Amino acid sequence: MPVLIMNHLFKHIEYLLLHHDCVIVPGLGAFIASMTSAKIDMEKGVIIPPSRTVMFNQAVTLDDGLLANSYARKYKLSFEESRMVIIREVNAIISHIQREGMIDCGNIGCLHHGEEGNLIFSPAVSVSDFNAKLGYTSAEFDIKTEAVANVETEVQSGSTESEDAELIEQDFYHFRISKTFTRMAAAFLVIAAVTITVLLNPIPRDERVQKASVVPVEALIPVPIESTAKQDTVKTVGNAIAQSEKQEPLHYLIVATFSSSREAEAYASNNSTDEYNLTAVPSRKMCRVAVAASDNKEELRKQLNTKAISSRFPNAWIWSRRQ
Repeated sequence: MPVLIMNHLFKHIEYLLLHHDCVIVPGLGAFIASMTSAKIDMEKGVIIPPSRTVMFNQAVTLDDGLLANSYARKYKLSFEESRMVIIREVNAIISHIQREGMIDCGNIGCLHHGEEGNLIFSPAVSVSDFNAKLGYTSAEFDIKTEAVANVETEVQSGSTESEDAELIEQDFYHFRISKTFTRMAAAFLVIAAVTITVLLNPIPRDERVQKASVVPVEALIPVPIESTAKQDTVKTVGNAIAQSEKQEPLHYLIVATFSSSREAEAYASNNSTDEYNLTAVPSRKMCRVAVAASDNKEELRKQLNTKAISSRFPNAWIWSRRQ
């Protein structure tokens, strides 16, 4: 796999970290971004803006679909095709690290091969380019507090007229300013500068709920396979919706997930059979394709573990609407 394609993967990770706190690369690990608060360097007279530092956790590898959706949007691929591309690129990255000992991850850092066979992530020394995309830029300010010499404002009684004329010809005035007032003025300027920086460069917020995976936990726990004698009580999505126009089913047996309803409907249309009638189920952010639906979650779980479903849809899982 060429290094250029590997760079495409890290470009997607870098882009997603601008808007998300965690980007999971299936089979490799999770890149996690944490926020560092703004600081003030009084000696250099610089306001250091807030920044995002990147860490790596090799233990988190469960695919949450975020990276695959990014590939699908960028390269006009289906969700499953995007997953296959990512798997190939991850395998190429692991082979490259085993062969070369490390790989450059672009602006976020690099991955090394550890002594115990694990992956060690080294963040980039300079992340200015990464944080500049977030609008985090330093700001300079002047806080010089030069001591003002004490000048006598009254002319001594013994002063000559020439000395008075010299004072008049000077092009400035001397004022006595206390050190306490100088410190308060400097603190006020610092607070004003920080306030202006935050207003002009707000920290981007991601209102979406961050989850490690869109796959429910119960879908990952093996359930003993029971008799399929009651399978006929589980309604297909089409029959469930037809019989309940006012209220949609609570639980669905999902076989695919897409970022748009157009892709989900196309997948359902192309893969439906007489035995399995696939239907697109839209939600707030994603559009899923279901093969069955029911208000009884236990019945769907039994059908999920049948041989017919596990062989035809090996990645099927149960999704429940919020009540």
